[in-house]
Amino acid sequence: MNIGKSWKIKLTLLVLLLLAFAGVFLWYIWKETGGREDWDGEVIWEKKNIGGFEVQDRLIKNSKYGFFITAPEGWTIKDYDQGGIGIFSPEVNIDNIINSARDKKGCIFGLEINEYKKIKQDISTDVEDLLYQIEKISEDKNILDEENIKYEVIIIDKKQSLKRTFFIGDNEASIEIKVPSKDIIYTLKNSPIFKNDCIYYFDEVINSIHLENL
Repeated sequence: MNIGKSWKIKLTLLVLLLLAFAGVFLWYIWKETGGREDWDGEVIWEKKNIGGFEVQDRLIKNSKYGFFITAPEGWTIKDYDQGGIGIFSPEVNIDNIINSARDKKGCIFGLEINEYKKIKQDISTDVEDLLYQIEKISEDKNILDEENIKYEVIIIDKKQSLKRTFFIGDNEASIEIKVPSKDIIYTLKNSPIFKNDCIYYFDEVINSIHLENL
């Protein structure tokens, strides 16, 4: 083999690997910054975490953003304000959430509302991306499925929503539901899943959702 040609091939492969690494690095930075800025530091869209929840016994509501949901009987509700709402089964110790949920097979549900403001008209926000995913899955239900992730379009109080189920082997490990409305995304999570009862109770909570002013 021609040594010069061999060296050129190796150099080309090295450059391709470096470019691939750079692409992954830039994608990671984009994900970590929420896609709010482009590479020149210009703001392309804004994301606002919404607080202002009210908790009345088992009812959790945000009247301003038209969201109402009911927690299971006997569960603990914790308001993190702009960090969202945590809903915990009786087995979970609020001071040691993950360890107690794992050891006692408890359930952890999360709720958050995010509002998006479009800055650059040619750049889509998370709301627009979510609507696009819902449209594509409605046309082909398996189009976005991956090895350990299943995508589904479900109906939440007459509103098309996206459900993502993450698997470890054949077992559900986490469930995330996103409901788009105008410039808002309502997100609910069942994660991590330590027992099948958590899925049953999560479905119960999802079925209790009521949306207004959409």
